[in-house]
Amino acid sequence: MDELIAFLRDRLNEDEQAARACIQEVGAGHTGDPYADGSGVADRDDYPSYPWGAGEAESAYMARTQPDRVLREIDAKRRIIEHNRRIHQRADPVDHPEQAYVLAAGASDYVLKILALLHSDHEDYQESWRP
Repeated sequence: MDELIAFLRDRLNEDEQAARACIQEVGAGHTGDPYADGSGVADRDDYPSYPWGAGEAESAYMARTQPDRVLREIDAKRRIIEHNRRIHQRADPVDHPEQAYVLAAGASDYVLKILALLHSDHEDYQESWRP
């Protein structure tokens, strides 16, 4: 399980570096998040125009992949990973023989494997992680 957790952390670090580099390139004055006001609707004037003439659906999708949103997603995934790592530690059958801990560890493993599926095309992904 430690190897899977390290794999996930590495992918999140890569995503974070890319998002932060994008924010730096765009500039401090633009957050890159047209959804920042909480409305759930992107105002096309709030984010950069795309030179290839993206349509409404493509523009809405691109707005959802803006760096600020990516950073929030990274933070959420890190919290999930850390929570599940702690569950897995408590599932030690020597120290905690209670069945509930063992079941929790199984659920924890499954959640981490689901997160790893996002990166199943990465060269370090192991098929044994596939849920």
